[in-house]
Amino acid sequence: MIKNYLTIAFRHLLKNKIFSLINILGLAISMAACLLIFQYVNFELSYDDFHEKANRIYRVRFDRIYPDKHDQSAGLTAAAGPALKEEFSEIEAYTKLWSIYGNNILSLGDKKFKEDRLYFADSSFFSIFSYPLLKGDPATALADPNTIVLTTSTAQKYFGEEDPMGKFLDLFGPYGRQSFLVTGIARDLPENTHFKFNALCSFQTLVNATQGRAADAWSWNAFLTYLLVSPETDVRQLEAKLPAFVEKYYGPMMAKQDVQGALLLQSLPDIHLHSHLRFEAEPNGNAEVVTFLIIIAVFTLFIAWVNYINLSTAKSAERAREIGIRKVAGAYKNQLIGQYLLEALLLNLLSLVLAFTIVQITSPYFEMLTGKPLTLNFWKDDIFWGILAGVAVLSTLLTGVYPAFLLSSFIPVKVLKGNIAKSTRGILVRKGLVIFQYVMSAILITATLVIFQQLQYMQDEKLGFDQKQMLIVEAPSIADSTYGNRQNNFKMSVLSNSDIYQMTVSTSIPGEEIGWVNNGVGRQGSDPEERTSCHFIQVDDDFFETYQIDLIAGRNFSQEFGNEASAVILNKATVDLLGFESAEKSVGQELYVDEDTFHIVGVAPNYHQQSLNQEYYPMVFHYSLYGRAYYSLKVNTRNLSETLPFIEKQWDTDFGENPFQYFFLDDFFNRQYQSDQQFARAFTLFSGLAIFIACLGLYGLSAYTAVQRTKEIAVRKVLGASVSGLLALLARSFLKLILLASLIAIPIAYTGMQRWLADYAFRVSISIWLLLVPMVAILLIALLTISVQTVRAASANPVKSLRYE
Repeated sequence: MIKNYLTIAFRHLLKNKIFSLINILGLAISMAACLLIFQYVNFELSYDDFHEKANRIYRVRFDRIYPDKHDQSAGLTAAAGPALKEEFSEIEAYTKLWSIYGNNILSLGDKKFKEDRLYFADSSFFSIFSYPLLKGDPATALADPNTIVLTTSTAQKYFGEEDPMGKFLDLFGPYGRQSFLVTGIARDLPENTHFKFNALCSFQTLVNATQGRAADAWSWNAFLTYLLVSPETDVRQLEAKLPAFVEKYYGPMMAKQDVQGALLLQSLPDIHLHSHLRFEAEPNGNAEVVTFLIIIAVFTLFIAWVNYINLSTAKSAERAREIGIRKVAGAYKNQLIGQYLLEALLLNLLSLVLAFTIVQITSPYFEMLTGKPLTLNFWKDDIFWGILAGVAVLSTLLTGVYPAFLLSSFIPVKVLKGNIAKSTRGILVRKGLVIFQYVMSAILITATLVIFQQLQYMQDEKLGFDQKQMLIVEAPSIADSTYGNRQNNFKMSVLSNSDIYQMTVSTSIPGEEIGWVNNGVGRQGSDPEERTSCHFIQVDDDFFETYQIDLIAGRNFSQEFGNEASAVILNKATVDLLGFESAEKSVGQELYVDEDTFHIVGVAPNYHQQSLNQEYYPMVFHYSLYGRAYYSLKVNTRNLSETLPFIEKQWDTDFGENPFQYFFLDDFFNRQYQSDQQFARAFTLFSGLAIFIACLGLYGLSAYTAVQRTKEIAVRKVLGASVSGLLALLARSFLKLILLASLIAIPIAYTGMQRWLADYAFRVSISIWLLLVPMVAILLIALLTISVQTVRAASANPVKSLRYE
């Protein structure tokens, strides 16, 4: 019997080539889209799951709630980790890390490289995290001061094939020159971890360099602190005890500053998608992106399923006589249902094979699109096979059950008399499914438009400074007592080149998070208990001119004034935060920073230090001629082939012991939007596929409608109807449904995109045209799809059509 079912199923597929192709292609594309999205989602959800103790590791989040803002930080105070371990028996161990900021250089003789992702880490690091050491003892590798653990690629960069164990490297960083003994080699880290390092230096080295502050300071809050809790710990109960801990250790200090504090525990696997705090180790992913892509995958599948159901029920009249004859011949209803379910299963299996082929071909391009190292080994994942089996069964049932029950329920006497052709059975269902398809399509088009408009807005919006033609040279880390003279010589030399217009020195540049945050900032006459936090940048007297930031009050820094070391310039956000009546009235006032007093000499306008996701920073600019982080040069980019070698040559003259490294500010700043751009491209791709599948279904329905009304079209043509009139006649019913779908989609799309935009501090407003354009686009797409078949039917010779009928 199964063989007979399969024979009939294949005959039906071959007999209806167009409809079979539409169904197989639609299902295959939707399944391929789901498989690709599964790869991405699976990768995003896999972050840090390779750690053996991942479900017991928690990072401590530190929140400080000021009267005017809520600061959320991944950085905890230095002394908190040991105190937490001592206070709570549920905590088995802790480890803390401190990112080595600035332009750090690791050196081995003549080999000098600027290294990012350098951390001081305490000795318990490898007992908590599962970063395997290829060489060295995990328990002791970071126990002694001035020891270092390298990753495999970092070790090869300095030592090649030579064994690095027991050899020394020099670090030129914030604490000058420090020598480190290599005591361990770690395997290169996987991509799916929220914390990446190139080298780990022993934490005791930092403790010694800071005279113990890194061990016991309660006011230094830039340490990533992770806790390992015992297996039986109820984390919610542990977290409920933390307010008392905060009151005990932070209470007196925070009461003076009118600040409320809170400690929260972040599960290690949740950090990548659900944490966007200050002092994050890496830019994290976005749970909403994952959710959006899952929704698109589901939408795409549903649209393909709807196509199958629509086309199957639309063709029910053609199969009615077959069903009538088979019933008269003795076929039972359950046999007919089995037949049509088998047809659905066969079509879904063919679609799945084609989907796998599409995934194999497109996966490398999808990897480039998302920027993730996605691989095609997902078939080794039990979850994948579970999802695949679920999709296959669900797809077969959803596409097969309704048509099977509909077709098997026909009454033989009626269908053999031909009454089924006039029946309205299934028409309302088909209309509802068409509406559903185009509601989803309209939502996807609206979402795509809003996403791209927001991205365009972020890239085109005035940032408050000039980033064009700005070359950033990373300042030297290896320096001695002659550094000031050498910097002056470098600056005068490069400015002698007519293609280099300006140069400034600063400790931070736009596009990066400012790490220097002081919590004890207050205005003249303010209560010491009302201090607040501000971000600090050291700049020289050319900073504002180089970045074309015009002060709105007061003056710029200048060496003509005697005591500029005590002068500061505020931005407008700081003026407002401290409660000054105006920018003008803040000039000349005193600013208290902890125990120091500064004089406010000017006020700068707000500018976007980071992406438009962030509010304006309250910033304090402190004067310093010899900041050692960045040199910003305004250059003529049309002559870079000569300008860059000139700068590098002068660099080698003045700072030859330092590697010459540079980048352009606009590229650096726009990197903040890279993940948004990748999401927009992926969203647009899969939205386009969903809409294409919906159009396939509409094409099939319109083709079937045109065939059904062949005689009517011929008669109308003979009576003088034009092609445009016939097009309007046949398209009217579809366009009404699509118009209704668009009206339903508008409030849904508006609500969803408002929620998405809420994550951006600076965002576009959803105007009426953004809601109307999808409606018009859907109507035009549908009209074009319907026109292909309608024009073909209307252009046919009516004589042949009538003769055929």
